[in-house]
Amino acid sequence: MAGTHGRQPRSYSVTAGVSNAALINASKVLSEVAAPFNIRVNAINPGPIETDRMVYLVKEKAEELSIPSTDAKRILADVTALKRFGTPEELAAAVVFLSSSRASFITGIMFDIDGGQVQSI
Repeated sequence: MAGTHGRQPRSYSVTAGVSNAALINASKVLSEVAAPFNIRVNAINPGPIETDRMVYLVKEKAEELSIPSTDAKRILADVTALKRFGTPEELAAAVVFLSSSRASFITGIMFDIDGGQVQSI
C-alpha cells in the first residue's frame, strides 16, 4: 500500500507524498528483482477511502472551516471524479484481484483506487 500523493503531490501533505513516492519506486524495483522467482509486486494507491482516518479528516476540515461535517465530507470527496469516498470493500476487492491467479501477468504496476482523484494522461 502506498498512496495517491506519491503520484499527485499536494502542498498540505508533503511528508506523505514523499513517503508514498518512495514506496511506489521501491515496489517497481522489487517487482523487477522478484520476477525471476515468479513473485509479483504491485503498488496499490488508495485515495479517499471511508475509514476512521477519513472520519477524522472530515472532522478536522469541518472544525477548520466552521461548517457541518456533511459539508466537509463533500469538500473532501469533491477531489474525486466520482465525488464520493471509496469503501474498504472496494479497496479490498483490488487487493484480492491482484493477489489472485487472475492477475498472474500483472507486476510492477501502480494501481490507483481513488475514484478518479489522480489526474494522469
